[in-house]
Parts: sequence; C-alpha cells; structure tokens
Amino acid sequence: VKESGEVRIDQVVIGSCTNGRISDMRAAAKVLEGRKVKDGVRAIVIPATQAVYLQAMEEGLLKIFIESGCIAWDIWNPRYISQAPQWQPHPP
Repeated sequence: VKESGEVRIDQVVIGSCTNGRISDMRAAAKVLEGRKVKDGVRAIVIPATQAVYLQAMEEGLLKIFIESGCIAWDIWNPRYISQAPQWQPHPP
C-alpha cells in the first residue's frame, strides 16, 4: 500500500447484502454524524434488507447519512452501482 502512493477515492459503498447489518449502519452513522462527505466523493449507503432499512430509519440513521451527503438506497441491487455515476454526490 505504501508503494502505491496517493489513491484518490471517488466512491464509497457502505453496506450491501453482506455488510449492511444494523450494527454496520450504526457504526457508519457514528463516524459520519456531524461530518460531510468530501466534494467529489459519492457515498452510497445500502442496508442489507428492508427490515434493516426500516430500523435505520426509526433510529434516525438514514437522516444522519442523508445530512452528511450520502445517497441512501432501500434495497441492494448490483445494477444500481453501475448507474451510480448518473447520481450527484450531494443533493442540489
């Protein structure tokens, strides 16, 4: 890693079918609370299931994600990742 030099990150995916548990959502929200996603970086949050999505909504985690500049999806579908470049990293 040290030899690769600086690596520009332009997209971050939090969650999906394997890392989208409510515990993952809570941990990510704790990191993002009160912060903003850097301009030019697209941050996508994908709870693993609709049940996790609803729980994250009830706990206020989705609000934290959205206020920090993330895109929050309610389902996981790989085709959405390929469409993501059409989306802006921050709401207008």
